[in-house]
Amino acid sequence: MKSQNILIFHNPELTAKLADFSHSFLDTGEIRRLVGGTPLYSAPEWNSTATTEQLLQTDVYSYGIVFANLMVGFDIFRQYEDKLSQNLENGQMKLQDLKATGLAIEYVKNVMHEADTADPALALDDLPTVLGVIDLTLQLDPSDRKLGAVLALFKEE
Repeated sequence: MKSQNILIFHNPELTAKLADFSHSFLDTGEIRRLVGGTPLYSAPEWNSTATTEQLLQTDVYSYGIVFANLMVGFDIFRQYEDKLSQNLENGQMKLQDLKATGLAIEYVKNVMHEADTADPALALDDLPTVLGVIDLTLQLDPSDRKLGAVLALFKEE
């Protein structure tokens, strides 16, 4: 899942639909590896061998990235890679290493907090709920990603 594959329609209500299922697979219970994908939106285990149940959790991780990007209005990990390529931050690790160490969740939360502080028009009034979504989706361990709990957060609102 990535933002470029989310189509928005206004017919008559605003509706979002997912597109581009080129790397989809059926849950057969087999051990497999994902083929393809977009590194900016990929989960840490995207290139590892895992059960299909575990690999399905990569979409929950990607959802967390898309959600964070929508909240701040820019692509957080693209900005990270741009800074990395320009050597603006010494000691910065590669994006996949940031994800593989589990540090991506803190990085995203810090960027969101900084964006909210710097831009009052962003109006992330309920930052704890927004950060809760990040906590529930960007977990290193696929079994700790809880899309159902994310949905429950929004029902509470």
